[in-house]
Amino acid sequence: MLVVTEIIRQMKQGQTAPFLCKADDGYLYIVKGARATPKGLIKEWIAAHLCKEFGLPCPEFSLVYVDDALVEYGYSDLGSGMCFASKFVPNIQDVTFSQLQKVSKQILQDLFVFDYWIKNDDRCLTQLGGNPNLFFEPLSNQLFVLDHNLSFEPSFSLTNHCELHVGRMAWFEPQQPLLAKSYYEERIHSSIAILQEAIDSLPQEWLEHYDLDSINREIIVVLEQYKSANFWEDIK
Repeated sequence: MLVVTEIIRQMKQGQTAPFLCKADDGYLYIVKGARATPKGLIKEWIAAHLCKEFGLPCPEFSLVYVDDALVEYGYSDLGSGMCFASKFVPNIQDVTFSQLQKVSKQILQDLFVFDYWIKNDDRCLTQLGGNPNLFFEPLSNQLFVLDHNLSFEPSFSLTNHCELHVGRMAWFEPQQPLLAKSYYEERIHSSIAILQEAIDSLPQEWLEHYDLDSINREIIVVLEQYKSANFWEDIK
């Protein structure tokens, strides 16, 4: 666990109003706290573990503690206590619609399946704009997948996913081979293997507002849906 030593500034992007902070390991992190809500932080923590294990490129992440003294005179969007920290990557930019053709089709296809699996509606991009939550670092052209606090949504729309998701064109392009069900099932199995570890490491203060029963009903049930035939049929 990290400890925040300095709050530098609030970031302009993101509904969760995260903050750029320095931690006791000397590195900078994007920190989400009170504004994200305990439920959103739990979703973020679990989905980040799944994302990493699934093989998608995401920044390092950790739990981080914010002391009361740091937020005594403001910073209500951050708050004190346990927060979610994602390692800061300088100069990253949103992937634009015109840049999608330069993005690896494999990554876009993986993203399409991953977000479908975790029921994440928050990675959309069209010619008119959107919120891809897919970033690249221009010097290295390295991609980064971020923000999963809106995952596991009961209102997830399959239609919107197929029409608006940032990876839809790569998934449905005519040249795509038949659905590699076994390939993605293997990646899902690998990801689910670390699910209990992610749950066991959740801060108790978050669980007081969104308990294990809620996680079972609203998150684990969603993750188990890949076992049904309809799960795969719906995105063929």
